[in-house]
Amino acid sequence: MSPCSGDVVDAAWNNGLGVHALIWFGWDDPNIWKTRRDALFDELFSNPKAKFVTRVLQFGSEPLFDRALDPVSLLVQQVELAKEKLKPLGIPVTISEMAWGYQSVDSGTDVLKAIDMVDAHILPFFSQNASTGMFSSFLLYGTEFVDMVGW
Repeated sequence: MSPCSGDVVDAAWNNGLGVHALIWFGWDDPNIWKTRRDALFDELFSNPKAKFVTRVLQFGSEPLFDRALDPVSLLVQQVELAKEKLKPLGIPVTISEMAWGYQSVDSGTDVLKAIDMVDAHILPFFSQNASTGMFSSFLLYGTEFVDMVGW
């Protein structure tokens, strides 16, 4: 969690907003998400306003599509551990995922059984061929190569 996470909670509280807190797996360090998870849990338990503005805790982004934790049972385990830890705060747990992510792994139904709600990504800017990360790039206007989010 960033040093400004308390500011995010306070801003949400002061403006009547909700927060979807995300534990991002990232790209470069396969273990940095654990540090992010622990910092987020610390914030949720230490800031008395956090449980009132945090609508959901998410693991992501697109952990099934990106194969962030392999095998998928490791992701299911993390979801279940987070649910148990956050039970006293009443914060539900999910993953941020596209429909294809659930369909792309054999144990997608195990994840669906573990999460508290579906946080479905509708991403119209993805390539129609984005069945896996390898096929997520596309040609913009037929000439310029851009990545899966069009940046």
